[in-house]
Amino acid sequence: MIDVSLNFIKRILNTQIDARTTAGPEVELSSLPKDPDTNSKDQIFITLFNVEQDKTFRNLPVYSVDPGNSTKLNLKNAEITLNLWVLFTAQFKKDNYESALKFISLLITIFQGKNVYEDVDFTAAEKTAGLEKIILELNSPNFDQSNQVWQTMGSKMVPFVLYKVRMIAILDKEAPIIRSSSIVQGIDLSLSNK
Repeated sequence: MIDVSLNFIKRILNTQIDARTTAGPEVELSSLPKDPDTNSKDQIFITLFNVEQDKTFRNLPVYSVDPGNSTKLNLKNAEITLNLWVLFTAQFKKDNYESALKFISLLITIFQGKNVYEDVDFTAAEKTAGLEKIILELNSPNFDQSNQVWQTMGSKMVPFVLYKVRMIAILDKEAPIIRSSSIVQGIDLSLSNK
């Protein structure tokens, strides 16, 4: 699901950049090169920085009606909702720093214009894979946090933005049933049996 979500973002960015510019950079889903000065072409990299469970959507196990027996309920674990911390970097040729800044600004503009993506935005394959909703939130790390990001990534600092991508749901459709129980058919509240 993580790969599907990030490839969706890549598709959106490539489409929007192509629609708004004549010769935009290529958007790649990749780890960062160690030395951006060796870049032979202009690129925007999408790099997964961190994954965390979204505690606000910590769901309880889910009961569902057994497809083979409508009088039984099956209990399965609830889906896990993730937040992805995604680093967008503009790694341009050495003499093209100003263009890198321009395209980071464009990226922020694209996600400012639309930061919530739902059913109508996804392809059939993305829906089948389980994408339901993605929310992108700009995160502004302070100087110390920015320094830690670049130390962790092991690369030279280039123009970047950090986004929190929310609502990535992970659910194993093949997961075993934890427990089955019968559906309550009715409750007898007859007063004549007193």
